Amino acid sequence: MTEGKEQTEIKEEEMTEKTQETKNISEGTNTNTENIEEEKKETIKEETVQNISEEFTTLVSKLKLKAESIFPEEFEKDNDQNYHIDAIYSLTNCRALNYKLDAMDWMTVKIKAGRIIPALATTTASIAGLQTAEFVKIIKNIKLEDMKNAFLNIAVPILTQSEPGPMPQIEIHKDLKVTLWDRWDILDAFKNKLTLKKMFEIVREKYNVWVKDIFKGAMPVYSSAIGDKQILESPLCEVLQLEEKAHVDLTIACTLQENGVDIIQNIPNLRVFY
Repeated sequence: MTEGKEQTEIKEEEMTEKTQETKNISEGTNTNTENIEEEKKETIKEETVQNISEEFTTLVSKLKLKAESIFPEEFEKDNDQNYHIDAIYSLTNCRALNYKLDAMDWMTVKIKAGRIIPALATTTASIAGLQTAEFVKIIKNIKLEDMKNAFLNIAVPILTQSEPGPMPQIEIHKDLKVTLWDRWDILDAFKNKLTLKKMFEIVREKYNVWVKDIFKGAMPVYSSAIGDKQILESPLCEVLQLEEKAHVDLTIACTLQENGVDIIQNIPNLRVFY
């Protein structure tokens, strides 16, 4: 009896082990399937964005607009031949894709557009109009004194406008001034086979400052105090884990002299393009 009981227990243990192995294989397969699906989704998103960008560029290149050819268009959601809903549908889903929101189907967009018109016809339309007017000024590169800040209160009603002031400039040294909106760009890091050392030289030649430390977000990339010579000669794309057709923003600490210790304040962020 004891021997038979032991054999039964051994068989049960073997079955349990086989069941666990089957479960592990199944979980591993599920994980791989999920990873493949995620990669497919990311690929589809990238291709969609690229297609939209290429189509937009093609359409813009064909436009030959003159001032006299621009005229207001009265919105009509029930006329499908005017492409009003099509335009809203496209732009809505571009925004959804950009901000990782749920996409909307064409009919839902049409229904919501019909309901939101009363709101758009008041303050929203006024603000959009004022913004568009200023945007056109930026495109035409007009003088700063021709720009306007606007304060609007339709309930009163009142509209007041004022001229914006120039951006405050911060002096880094006598030959270099920056603003809070500035950004320094390093282009074609992969094509030019840039290393970290070469990037330092580009910054020094262009802006006459010496890079001491680099941070990618909160993560330190290079510190002059440690002085890792190996990382200086490493490919920039490899050091920054920079992927194709991408960019990365860096925070850099600089000094005015090669052996300086006083870190300069208000240095713009550095953006490295693949």
